[in-house]
Amino acid sequence: MNLLIQQKNFFGIDYNSQRGRTVAVYNSASSTVKARVILHGATKTGSISDRNTVTLGDEATFSTSSSLSVAEYYGGRNICWNPDQNVHHVILDDNGTDRIVHFSVDASNEVSWDTTNKASISSGTASGNNTGGGLVYNHARDRIISYGSTTSNSSSQYNFEYHTWDGSNYASQGSAITLSTASGHFRGCGTTKTDSSAIHNGSFMVNANSSKLTLYCMEPGG
Repeated sequence: MNLLIQQKNFFGIDYNSQRGRTVAVYNSASSTVKARVILHGATKTGSISDRNTVTLGDEATFSTSSSLSVAEYYGGRNICWNPDQNVHHVILDDNGTDRIVHFSVDASNEVSWDTTNKASISSGTASGNNTGGGLVYNHARDRIISYGSTTSNSSSQYNFEYHTWDGSNYASQGSAITLSTASGHFRGCGTTKTDSSAIHNGSFMVNANSSKLTLYCMEPGG
């Protein structure tokens, strides 16, 4: 299997529970973001040889002027699954502007990007080898959370912003909230996962500086 991932190896893997499929988003060229479905040869009850058979669905291009470089090397996840609306949200550079966009997967394993409805972000817009943005979905609150560093060095602060998607349009908080003023190398490390009735379903980041490791949890409210 070869996804032809280029441009600093920026890519993301996600799981679509509606279709029971893995999806990949990646830079296939210097300024092109694409996505496709990864098909496994059998279910978990199949033979080992069947499960090891992997094929790829058709590539779907978002734009030839786009990049996943917002997350950089030490940022968070650049893709998150929204089971409430059955779409995958992606954080990317869209022709020079950092945005959240999304794509869906149909029953034929075809990926369809929405290139019209986009959310501009105020958080995590700086990138660099030490820092970078990320994206998670909070199922309990039905919120998309973008996060990242304020500058592209290890002495930056970290902030976040929440967004919603109603199936037609994004609505954003409009400004970033400071999560941490500590300097250090921030890492995105995923999200907790609980059911829709849970009081808490937060997302987490780690800050590592010269003396300690700190875990942060964000709760975007009701």
